Amino acid sequence: MKKFLIFLIIFISCGANEIVEESITTTSVPETTTTSAPETTTTTTTTTSIMTLEEYVQGWSEKLETYPVLTKDEFDKSIEFFLSYQLSRENSPHTELEIIVDSNNYVCERRTTGTIISAYVNEVHPILLYISETGYNENVDELRIYEHIVTGDYNCYLENSEEGLFLWGPLFFQDNQWWGFIEYEDDYWEQSGEPDVLIRSFAKRVSLGSSIND
Repeated sequence: MKKFLIFLIIFISCGANEIVEESITTTSVPETTTTSAPETTTTTTTTTSIMTLEEYVQGWSEKLETYPVLTKDEFDKSIEFFLSYQLSRENSPHTELEIIVDSNNYVCERRTTGTIISAYVNEVHPILLYISETGYNENVDELRIYEHIVTGDYNCYLENSEEGLFLWGPLFFQDNQWWGFIEYEDDYWEQSGEPDVLIRSFAKRVSLGSSIND
């Protein structure tokens, strides 16, 4: 009996020292991948509508600059010169001019043949402005002058040089000096949508000096 009790005690003691391992389940969490949406580039195209001829002419007339009206003496001198060199008149006395532009001396030859070349000028022509403001009506039917259109009248060359400029007219007299028109850069035609029009050149007044051999 004593042997049995001793064995039982030993058996219980050994059982109390057993280690029970728990089964551990490991769950792998998948990595989260972040995908960036591609950047979207938006291109805005500005389209300039093409003007009609009427809109083109009207748009230019709204850009005109304002200058003083000619005096009676200035007008008389201007109109006398103009009437003497119109293409319709024979034996024009002003086939050659000597002018000064930006301190440079030019000799100008009157264009009497070829295609008439026109440009928009950035003011109402002074001769027409005088007629409009004063009601002058003498010889008006003989005048071929447009409100803000000038024509290429003279080819001008620097003295002793082939360099030159194109002189637009009609010429006029104001402030004790003669004036004509020369071409300058203006993007009006491009800004108008590049319409199919004949006049794409633009001119502004320029002093020619106090004498042009008149």
